[in-house]
Amino acid sequence: MPLKTTGKFTTDLSKVREQLKKEKEAQTTQQITVSTENVVQRDRVFTQEELQVAWSKMQESDIHGNHHFHKIILEDGEPEMVGNHSIKVNLHNKILREPFNQFKRKIFKFLSDELSNDRLHLELNIVPPKKGKKRIYTSHEKFEHLAELNPSLISLKQKLGLDFDE
Repeated sequence: MPLKTTGKFTTDLSKVREQLKKEKEAQTTQQITVSTENVVQRDRVFTQEELQVAWSKMQESDIHGNHHFHKIILEDGEPEMVGNHSIKVNLHNKILREPFNQFKRKIFKFLSDELSNDRLHLELNIVPPKKGKKRIYTSHEKFEHLAELNPSLISLKQKLGLDFDE
């Protein structure tokens, strides 16, 4: 569709804008088509044992970057296969929910490379801790632990009117 021109310039700006928009959309469509043609999704089937080995490798790597909560997630996290592509990471403290969500992308990348599967889905599951060593995170948990060792702390806390922020 030819544009009305006066010399070298068009007199209808709305048509110029429309033409530029169409050209830009055509370029974008071509770029998207090219980029999706080259993507190959890995979808290898793996076992719970292979998942455990990959998790152990991740623990030994420096993926956590010396971030305290990320280290705890790797040490305490118990990966569990749920279906073909879903991995449930069992953790024992709800405080780790936000650090897990921040760390999730790195965990996904590492596991998808180790297991040759790009269709993984990671989800967090908070479960009660097993008997044995319990990690202490909050002020309240620290106090409870110390009160187990020395019950007189409970009466001292009450006498002083202390309260802990959660």
